[in-house]
Amino acid sequence: MRLCKWDPDFVQEMQKFLDLHRAVCDFSLDQEDIAREKLFLPRPAHIEHAEFFEKLYVERPEENMIIDSLKKWPRMILVVGERGSGKTSIAYRVKEKMEKDHNLVMIFDARRGDFFESQSLDQISPSEISALMLKGIKSRYLKEIFTYSLNRQEEVIEPLFRLIEYIMENYNKLGRLTGYNFGGVLFPLYRRYRQYKRTREEATILEWLEENFDTDDKLADYIWKEIVNHPRLKPSLLIHAAHDVFKYKRQCIWIDNVDGLSYKQQARIQTSLKRLAGSISSFANVVVSVRSENILILDEFDEEQAPPRFMKVYLYLQEGFQDIALREAHSVPPLKLSWEIMKQIVQRRIELSFEKTNIDKEVKEQIRQTSFVILDAWRKIHITELANHSIRYLLAEHTDFLKYVCKFSDYLSGKTRFERERDVLTMYFVWLGSMPDNLRHMRLLDIVGVANKWHTRWNIDDDANSELARDLLPLLLLSSIWNFSLKEKDGGQHTRPTVEEILNVVAKIDIPKDDVLRVMCDTQSWINEDIPPLIEIQSPDQPVKIIAPSQIKEHYIISLSPRGKAMLRYILNTFGYFWGALHYRQMNKDNQNVRLMEQVLRSTEEAKWRLIRVPLLTLGKMYLCFLALIRNKWYPGPKWFEEFLADFGVPVPDYWEPVGIKINKKRRALQYEIMLTGIRNFFRNPTNSTVTQEIDTMLSWFKENLSALIKGGDLTCNPLLEESLFIDERE
Repeated sequence: MRLCKWDPDFVQEMQKFLDLHRAVCDFSLDQEDIAREKLFLPRPAHIEHAEFFEKLYVERPEENMIIDSLKKWPRMILVVGERGSGKTSIAYRVKEKMEKDHNLVMIFDARRGDFFESQSLDQISPSEISALMLKGIKSRYLKEIFTYSLNRQEEVIEPLFRLIEYIMENYNKLGRLTGYNFGGVLFPLYRRYRQYKRTREEATILEWLEENFDTDDKLADYIWKEIVNHPRLKPSLLIHAAHDVFKYKRQCIWIDNVDGLSYKQQARIQTSLKRLAGSISSFANVVVSVRSENILILDEFDEEQAPPRFMKVYLYLQEGFQDIALREAHSVPPLKLSWEIMKQIVQRRIELSFEKTNIDKEVKEQIRQTSFVILDAWRKIHITELANHSIRYLLAEHTDFLKYVCKFSDYLSGKTRFERERDVLTMYFVWLGSMPDNLRHMRLLDIVGVANKWHTRWNIDDDANSELARDLLPLLLLSSIWNFSLKEKDGGQHTRPTVEEILNVVAKIDIPKDDVLRVMCDTQSWINEDIPPLIEIQSPDQPVKIIAPSQIKEHYIISLSPRGKAMLRYILNTFGYFWGALHYRQMNKDNQNVRLMEQVLRSTEEAKWRLIRVPLLTLGKMYLCFLALIRNKWYPGPKWFEEFLADFGVPVPDYWEPVGIKINKKRRALQYEIMLTGIRNFFRNPTNSTVTQEIDTMLSWFKENLSALIKGGDLTCNPLLEESLFIDERE
């Protein structure tokens, strides 16, 4: 890659492209809603559906799983995924595939005019919502299948004639379906038809309608007013008619964006959707796309033994999937979306952006290569988990970070792949902590800041150690939720803890309940919908939107989100995070951000190590003092360490051995152990044996002291500690 930032024309051309690329990435089949939710962003690029599927969409394995479910499963199906995970695009792709085989898929957007026309959602009462939804389904069937049209052209109106013929010939059957006898309504039509047959005995109802509809205004008006608009002409009747008249193999009523409704509105349509699904189950399905936080209100928990009826639509299968899945679809194991598919999603948007702008070939190649480096680096930190499996969030993150990395393209030139990826990850963690929205989570989990606060009062008997539990509460809370979710019920299913159960765990270290509820509130909600939550809290009765700690009830269900797990296992344990945390005040100022980033990128390996060496040692000392307090005050007994790890350790894969120990079939480690190991991997270049040796010495010192604590002994001093503990920026 060549130096770009010193050439003003080069920079201007690149900036123009990146702005356009952001607009392309903001596009989705929900783009109107995104534009409304993100008013501060450039208007999403206009892309036709055909162009989207031809140039942007990447085939997903979930498509065939959904199609198979539609063909075999006779009840309501829920397609569940995080916001921005691709539920809408998958719906339209399934529609395209199924309709090639003479099926019918109708997709309704609950947030737009499909149901409510010009009415604002907040002006519709819960009691009206079901009637409007059913009216919208009926209207679409009449317009698109039975061509309810006032132009009365023969080629357009013929399907409506077939509907009237079907109703007249099957009114007894339809009466059983609807509980209403259509005979009285149909009598005037039968009378006219019998009069017609006096002159044409062999004439069918269809022939009679075709011949007289345009000339007999009374007949036409009666059909419009008394039949088409009859309140008993319900969606289920039209779906039956479409099946019998047009011989569709399968029909699907797909309700998308149900999360745009209020919780009370969702509760109202639940009954109507289930009733509709039951009345058409032999040849049609009702499918609802819904976010995972709203699944409880739509699932049928009253049928405990019933097979599950939905699948998770996830970008990537994270370890421990079962502890956040309410049920799996048809007991089929969740599918893993390969990293290559995610890579294609990003790359296709870059290539389409190239098509839509006339930029220099050299600029294209530099952007393309920089994007490749970012994606390869991100794979190592499980970026899809950090994004909570949201394609939408990941695309926005990639676009904004690409713009940031382009400022430093010259520093990546001439380096090995390992060095480029390492530098990009350093930039990413620093950039992540400097963004105002992301900063909220980074500051909540700022273990470096806790160590900085503590280091001036580090006597083991000092009150400072007693404050550590409260200062470390966000980290301890996340790990306690994760550990509790790994407990197994009878049959091997994982437990989804309640808020009360987590409060009981955290109470072991004397943290007040109000403090725990406050941190739960801070980490669970999408206060800014662009940033995924760290934990998810759900009511077992209906969806809840929690904006204050007092709203969290003890019987609510709580779970750790993929983002929360990624923070504990990957993000906090990197050189970039640690160094960025030391400089977070400066990194929030753009000019100092660039200056400090350039400084660290230029630094030698030894210089980088010196930047974090002493604070990292101090953090180790703090952890040991905290563990001594745990042993002496809160976890008495010979197996105190195992008990503490079972409650508050970080679950890690078995292949991470020798980090951590195995407890109840699951390996768990201290956050500091994982952090040292992660930073050691950053410096694993064979030429930097001095740095890795020092890290190994530090890890050995930590483990020796930990072993002494476990056996009931005292801490020993650290011969590596220097007189200066933290740089001034954190004061």
